[in-house]
Amino acid sequence: MRHARFILIILAICVGGYAALLGLGRSNVYCSRSHSFFDTAPCFQAEAHGQTAEVLLAGDSSLLYGIDPAIVAAAGGGSTYNLGMIGPSFGFRTQKLIDRYLANNARPKAIVLYFAPWHLISDDRVVDPQWAPLAVYLLRHGSVGDVAGYLRVNPAALVELPPILWNGLVGSGARASAFRGELTANHGHLDYDQRGALKPLADDCSPAAYDHHGLDLADNRAALARLRAHCRTEGIPLFVYVAPIAVCDAQIDGVRLAYAGVADMTPQALPNRLFADDAKQRAEHVHPSPAGVAIFSQNLAGFIRSTVDARQVPPAP
Repeated sequence: MRHARFILIILAICVGGYAALLGLGRSNVYCSRSHSFFDTAPCFQAEAHGQTAEVLLAGDSSLLYGIDPAIVAAAGGGSTYNLGMIGPSFGFRTQKLIDRYLANNARPKAIVLYFAPWHLISDDRVVDPQWAPLAVYLLRHGSVGDVAGYLRVNPAALVELPPILWNGLVGSGARASAFRGELTANHGHLDYDQRGALKPLADDCSPAAYDHHGLDLADNRAALARLRAHCRTEGIPLFVYVAPIAVCDAQIDGVRLAYAGVADMTPQALPNRLFADDAKQRAEHVHPSPAGVAIFSQNLAGFIRSTVDARQVPPAP
C-alpha cells in the first residue's frame, strides 16, 4: 500500500509539474524569457498589430530569413509585412495564421504565400520532424482545438515539450527582447546569420540529402486551392511564390512539375552562393546567405510589380 501511494504521489508531482509548465507556455512567460532565436517567430509573429502593408507575405523560414521588406520597398515592390514562420508553424492550419493577421492589421491589397517546396500545408498533418516551433506557436496562440489537433498527430509532444519549455524559462529574457525588437523593426524579417558564422554554399556543393518525410509535393495543390478560395471570399487575391532552391540540389525539374498550374511564377534554381551551407541542420539549402537576402528580395519585388500589381483587385469595403 505504501509503495502504491508513493508511486501515486510521484506521478501526481510529475503530472502537476508538466501541467504547470504547459500553463506557463500558454501565458507570455516562456516567450518573454526564451533565449532561443528560433522561438522568435513562433512566439511573436502572431502578435503583429497595426501594420499597414500593401502586400502580406506569409510563409515559412525561407521567407522569414530570406525576404527583407526594406529591400523589397527599395526595389519598387511597395510596402510588405513578412509573416514568416518556421517549418510546420506555417504549414499547419495556415488559414488561421492569415486570418489572425487580417483581424489585427490593415487589409492588404494582396497576399503572397512564399514557402520552400518541401513544406506540407495541411490542417491535420505534420510531417516535419522539427515540430518544437509549431508546438510553441500553438501553445501560445492557438485555440484549445488547435493544440488538441496537434497532439493527435504528435502525441509525444505532450511529454517532450515541457522540458523544452523549462530550458527556455531559465533565460534572463534579454535575448528574447532583442530578437523581438529586431522582428518588429524589420517588419517581420530576421537576420539568419546572427553570429556571422554561416558560410555560403560552395560552387561545387553536394546535393542536400532530401527527406520529404512521406510528403508527395502534389499534396499541397488542394490545400493551396482552398486557401485561394478562402482569401477570395475576403476580397483579397492570393498568389503562390515557391521559394528558390540551390542549383547543386538538381531538384528544380521536379519542383516545377509539382507546382505547375499552381505557382504564379516559375520556380527557380539560383546560384549556390546565395544559400547558407546549413544542411547539417536539415535546412535543405533553402535559407539565404547574406548575399541571397538582397537577390531574393529584389526578385520578389519584381514579381509584385509584374504580377501582383497587374492582377490585383480592390479590397472589399
